[in-house]
Amino acid sequence: MTNPEVEKAKRILDRVSADPAAREIARLRELAAINLRMDLAAALQAGKAEGKAEGKAEGLAEGEARALRATIGTLCGLLGVRFDDGRRAEIEALDAARLSELQATLVRDKAWPGG
Repeated sequence: MTNPEVEKAKRILDRVSADPAAREIARLRELAAINLRMDLAAALQAGKAEGKAEGKAEGLAEGEARALRATIGTLCGLLGVRFDDGRRAEIEALDAARLSELQATLVRDKAWPGG
């Protein structure tokens, strides 16, 4: 049982395959496809490494911020500075740099900034 369309496609493929230029084009297409897959794999690896580094940096920054928040709470307790829920909420919004500034201000002035 032979399909005439399949036979026609095979004859065309045989004729094209006999042409050296067509074979070279097919070879170059295959090489381009291989290069594309390799480039995509390399980009994926680079993206994973970058994401991992960013995640680690974010984790370290958050850990630093948590430690500073705890230190500020302790400092307020030691210095007799009011540290209520409002101030807790206030420091939750600060990044590590601002928390360090607040900690330095508390140590220097022995009071909450601005009040």
